[in-house]
Amino acid sequence: MASGRTDRVVCTQDPDASQTMAGWGGGPLQLELTPRGYRIRHASHMSTLWTPDGDHPVDPSPAAPGTDATTDAEVDRAAAEAMANELMETRRQLLEIDASVVVANHAMGIYELAAIHLTADEPDMDQARIAIDALGGLVESLGERWGEHRATLDEALHSIRLVFVQRHAELNAAED
Repeated sequence: MASGRTDRVVCTQDPDASQTMAGWGGGPLQLELTPRGYRIRHASHMSTLWTPDGDHPVDPSPAAPGTDATTDAEVDRAAAEAMANELMETRRQLLEIDASVVVANHAMGIYELAAIHLTADEPDMDQARIAIDALGGLVESLGERWGEHRATLDEALHSIRLVFVQRHAELNAAED
């Protein structure tokens, strides 16, 4: 990271808002990555909350009657600080590991995803194909750069492709 540069975690897609992480009872919190680690700041507003189903408006109304917003804010701030410390530790650990190991682990996760779709009671061949094609893209494009992981990943790719073909044939035979 360049000296003096600050990055922020993106948790909203509102182009007018600062990049924020949601916080309760006092508004959102910003989690900033600085040259010396992470810094948490209290942000002024958040207009939407991103979920896998899309952006959802955030109700800016005060806390519900009978709740202690100050206590909630303090708990959330402490939780955010704990999360920032955990992120720093995870980042430190990742720097000690070869990238090929991390990417190979992700590739095996993609392999597992394909296997899950293929072995489900009602297999989703389209989803399995996406995972298998993604795995193939990773394994084949890096070739020799995988080092000691290449043989394992080549075998995993070959076997999941074979299972796909066999499962596809079984499903077609069952339809006939």
